[in-house]
Amino acid sequence: MIIVKYTKLNSFALLSHRDILHNFCRTIRRANLHVAFSDGYNPHEKLYFGNPTSLGQLSLSEYVTVDSEENAQEFMQKFNEKAAGTKIVLAKNAKVNPNFAHILVANEFVMEMQGIENCADLINTIATDKNFELEYKKSGKKVFTADKIFSYNLSQNRLSFVCKCGVDALKADELCDFVASHNANRISHNGGYYLIKTAQFYLQGNKLCNADKLFE
Repeated sequence: MIIVKYTKLNSFALLSHRDILHNFCRTIRRANLHVAFSDGYNPHEKLYFGNPTSLGQLSLSEYVTVDSEENAQEFMQKFNEKAAGTKIVLAKNAKVNPNFAHILVANEFVMEMQGIENCADLINTIATDKNFELEYKKSGKKVFTADKIFSYNLSQNRLSFVCKCGVDALKADELCDFVASHNANRISHNGGYYLIKTAQFYLQGNKLCNADKLFE
């Protein structure tokens, strides 16, 4: 097994989760890398991705397990030489599949927006008020946010926050759309803010640990 960390940037962020899978498979074939295949009528490469990232969401921190006996560093080098749209940034041989889709429980996002520090009271309410509900613009669904935000840090033109992912995820883009709509100093370009996922976490006891620790 090889555990892999990759990025989702630029036009690659516009690919669906299925298209990302196909992109990986094509790159593996172009690089002539040896990966185990599933059984059955339509065999395919055994790749085990973490939780899908929203369409259009930029990310510096995505994970997948590849069922392969290749040397991890050679796999990364050969893959990156043939890659189109993404790059592997970490790779390590592992005895077992850590099941990223199951163990990853939180994401860190960074939102950059002119004057976001003026929304300090609103952001504190979103993060701490157990009665606050955020209504998603796209679906109309209402969710309580305080139990989905583990921590946040606000500075000039910048908000970083760690929130739940997986089944009970908080949609970061919906949260940022809401904050941006209440910022009197927002700018019009690209909705007024820049958003990127910067890290993912798993639980070790009661402590959140950066998934990059699995590569140490």
